[in-house]
Amino acid sequence: MQKSRTDVLHIVGTNLRLARISKNLSLTELSKLTGIDKGDLSKMEAGKINFGIITLYHLRDSLEIGIEQFFQE
Repeated sequence: MQKSRTDVLHIVGTNLRLARISKNLSLTELSKLTGIDKGDLSKMEAGKINFGIITLYHLRDSLEIGIEQFFQE
C-alpha cells in the first residue's frame, strides 16, 4: 500500500529528529550546520512541512548519515 504524503513526512521527520539527537545536536546547532532556519527544522521534525531533495541532502551531509536512513520505518 502506498504511503500518504502525511505518513512520509512523519517518517522522515521522526528519523531526522532521531539522527539529530543521536549526534547530540540541538536544533540551533543543526540550523547553524545546514543554514536551515531552526523553526523550519522543528516543523520538518514534526512532519508539518514538505521540503525538497536538496534540503534532504544538506541534512544528510550535516548529520553524516545515509539518505536511506530518513525513510526507515
